[in-house]
Amino acid sequence: MTSDNLRVAIGSTNVAGQGYQIARSLREIKNIDAINFMLNNNSFRFKTDLSVPSEGWITSLTKAIGGRADYWPEIDFRSHVLTEYFDAFRNRNGIRSWSLDTKVSQEQGQVVGVIAHGSDVRVPSIHSELDELSPHRKLGKSYNALLEQITKRNIENSELADACFVSTRDLLHFVPNATWLPAIVDSELFSAPLPTPSNRPVVLHLPSDPRFKGSEYIVPVLEQLHLSGVIRYRSMLASSHDQVLRAINHAHILVDQIGVGHYGAIGVEAMASGRIVMAYMGNLGAGEPIVNIRPETIEEELVTLARDLELQERTFKLSREFAEKFHNGNASVRALEPFLDLNK
Repeated sequence: MTSDNLRVAIGSTNVAGQGYQIARSLREIKNIDAINFMLNNNSFRFKTDLSVPSEGWITSLTKAIGGRADYWPEIDFRSHVLTEYFDAFRNRNGIRSWSLDTKVSQEQGQVVGVIAHGSDVRVPSIHSELDELSPHRKLGKSYNALLEQITKRNIENSELADACFVSTRDLLHFVPNATWLPAIVDSELFSAPLPTPSNRPVVLHLPSDPRFKGSEYIVPVLEQLHLSGVIRYRSMLASSHDQVLRAINHAHILVDQIGVGHYGAIGVEAMASGRIVMAYMGNLGAGEPIVNIRPETIEEELVTLARDLELQERTFKLSREFAEKFHNGNASVRALEPFLDLNK
């Protein structure tokens, strides 16, 4: 299939803005007609091609596309639908089911893929066994039981899709049939000036969910090092994606997480901006310029960085180079080529 014959829809959750970034990359790199749609209130204000409030899908979507009867015929005209987070992507009389939506699309001749992003397939019982720092060891039994049911159902449902992708490599353990689809960042981040090394670096910790990011290990260390004058600790409750990016641009180091075993989208954005990223990588380290941390090593690693300005400068450059290699969209588009049938 050639790019001229492809019409791709990507939705409907736009997790960390990735639906939009994938659509943008397909347009810019392969000249493919790709659109991202986001069916929620987009409270964090990620970039999207079409954002529609969850309430009143049909009414809102009709207005958004200029008065059509509804939005779903536009989805029907697409050759491929790349779904996210096993979330429903059609409005069928108020019924929301990813598996049923997938069946409808496939019966219409569409190719359907799904992207898993983390808690949708990370099975609590398995992760707890695999990793002593798993956040599921501390979460409540009822919460874990519910998540156990959801993740196992999603993994089973992944077999219904024509292709399955995961946004971080650690998730391949839970969905072995999946393909890694690296997170993508805005190209403008690569042009931001690299920070100037500092003997009292600004350190960020911006957890999307403190329970899964190991904030109970991280925050006390950062607060103590701030009080002792080693670092300048910055934290915030961001209300928009732009706020997060501004905070990154005023920092030297991002402490991403301890627990889930991989860097997330904010870590990619920090590396693209030339910032140092610290994260618990477990046994997954494969050449990333990431400072692999555990609860007992955070302080030592930060003190080392604060004292070594040359190490800071080298890592700033390595971070950007790594992000440019794996997270500028090219690697992700290559990962999608078999799904889009572009190799034939």
